[in-house]
Amino acid sequence: MSHELKITVDGGRYGLHTATLKADFPSDNSVMLEGRRYAVIVDKKEELSVVLDTLNVLYPGAVTSSEPLPGRISKMEACLVPLTWAQQDDRYLLDLRSRIAEAYLSKPEGNTEEFKTFWLDGRLRQYCIDNFEDCVNEAFTRKDAALLTQALANMPENSLVAFVRTFDLKVPTRQDAINRFIFSSESVQELREYVQNPAVGFSGVIVLQDANGIHTVTSEGMDPNTPFAIHSIGKVFSEMLVLRLIHEGLILETTLDQPIQLDPEVIKQLPSLVQLHLKEQKPTLRQVMIHQGGLGEYLNKYFDAIEQAIESGKKPPQMERPEDFLSYAEDEVVPMGKTHYSNLGILLVGLSLQHLTKIPFDVLLRRHVLEPSGIHHFSSQRPIGARFNPQDPLAAHICGSPAGGYWTTATDLCKLGKWIAMQWSDPTFVKLIETYGGEFYSQGQIWHDGIIPSSSACFSSFPKYSITIAILSDKNPGASEMDNAIRDHMLHKPLYYAPGIPFSYTHSSNLAIGL
Repeated sequence: MSHELKITVDGGRYGLHTATLKADFPSDNSVMLEGRRYAVIVDKKEELSVVLDTLNVLYPGAVTSSEPLPGRISKMEACLVPLTWAQQDDRYLLDLRSRIAEAYLSKPEGNTEEFKTFWLDGRLRQYCIDNFEDCVNEAFTRKDAALLTQALANMPENSLVAFVRTFDLKVPTRQDAINRFIFSSESVQELREYVQNPAVGFSGVIVLQDANGIHTVTSEGMDPNTPFAIHSIGKVFSEMLVLRLIHEGLILETTLDQPIQLDPEVIKQLPSLVQLHLKEQKPTLRQVMIHQGGLGEYLNKYFDAIEQAIESGKKPPQMERPEDFLSYAEDEVVPMGKTHYSNLGILLVGLSLQHLTKIPFDVLLRRHVLEPSGIHHFSSQRPIGARFNPQDPLAAHICGSPAGGYWTTATDLCKLGKWIAMQWSDPTFVKLIETYGGEFYSQGQIWHDGIIPSSSACFSSFPKYSITIAILSDKNPGASEMDNAIRDHMLHKPLYYAPGIPFSYTHSSNLAIGL
């Protein structure tokens, strides 16, 4: 989409009106399209209400205005002529004509004369192809939808929509579409009522970010600024750090396809089998980042150590540096190239960055990710006032490493998504994520969850559309299931909207789907 768009609005009985949509331009009258806000500018002030009214029908909740929106335009009438900003406009109109032809031919009561009368009467006659009547007659005789589609080749969108409404065809149209790239006030309120229903059982904080701002939803008694453990979502921070260091020229991109580099002192602390694997198999930094480096775990032994300390009345281990977790590494390796989820591997990714830059990992993370994104609450140790499940004796003692376990708030976690979205206009950075971000990126979205038996976290971001979902919960299941429900009910409805099932976070969705 360009920075300035020319559109023509067909306001039905109010006629045609031209307008300019200017991106990122301050105005009391604007519309959100595909995650970007456009000022609505008209030549004649009296045309503004018609233009805004039409846009408001086409994109419910997307229009903001100091003017009242009277709702005089019907769905049947509302149309942009042409939709110059829609890259898929031609394909959409062809599909719409085809659907109409198929639907009308399948109607038991549909007939040739009714069809022709609609299009040949009045001003629509001018859009008929030269051999319109012959084409229609033959299409009905042969029951040929392709031929009938051809007869509709020049028909404008608003007239096609009027035909659908007039004959009650079950054909989805763009006029029925919801705006999928914002969280409407109605949907946020529905989510809030659902979450605060005691019968639902959700416990946690949800922060939604769109191009309009922040929406916060909490269960009863929760504070959006309360820290939770984010568990494996920490991997997003670590791997985003890798890509930022490459983008900023502090490490070379070619380093990713070289054997992972570590300080000799780090290697010495690893089990002998792991040391031998690193020496002989030489997994690359890139392979380790996507869990194909043949490495195993450290969390099992680390959690066992916490549990044993609690049972014996001792103080649980306090991890001050990423290196402190190495003593819990398991003597385990798997075949190279096989995807095997490895917390030890991502721990070594962080320690490799430390080796390559000669700067402590925590300092790198703060300088190149946390500070640029404006994240204030982020710590490896549980901060005062943090939320955790009191029924789990381990939960309060988790410490963070490059593989996860950090503590932050849903509000701050959402800032990561906003920061990434702000950089999405940089094709070099986007290319790095698309090429090397397999741990957290797929089909236009950044996604990662984090779970332990007693709590959960989930982070979703659609950078192109400035959409972020951050959910932290002191229960499991909880966060990922709520993320699925928000996608289903607030974002991932079909382009051509039909009323869906009641809001429920037990409903699952395909996490690979993208906007």
